[in-house]
Amino acid sequence: MGRDLFSGESGVALAVLAVVLAAVADRLRSRRLWNHGVFHAVAAALSMAGALVLVGIPCVDSPLRATVVGIVATIACLLLDRRWSMPILVKSAHV
Repeated sequence: MGRDLFSGESGVALAVLAVVLAAVADRLRSRRLWNHGVFHAVAAALSMAGALVLVGIPCVDSPLRATVVGIVATIACLLLDRRWSMPILVKSAHV
């Protein structure tokens, strides 16, 4: 069970959760509820960081999965920077 918890598949599930949390944060920001949305945005960032670590560990076995999660993270950072005007998102997308 512990091995499944720290697998690449768990990383993909965590990436999906991060995208959903970022979408919720974006909706909260557009409704002028950013004081609540910031917690969703931080949770999305931490979830995506964890997802990148989880899919990066077994990337020799499945490089496509790690590539797709990395591309999703980069696109999400670039799109949200355009909507939120946060320069740190562009910097993190270029890392």
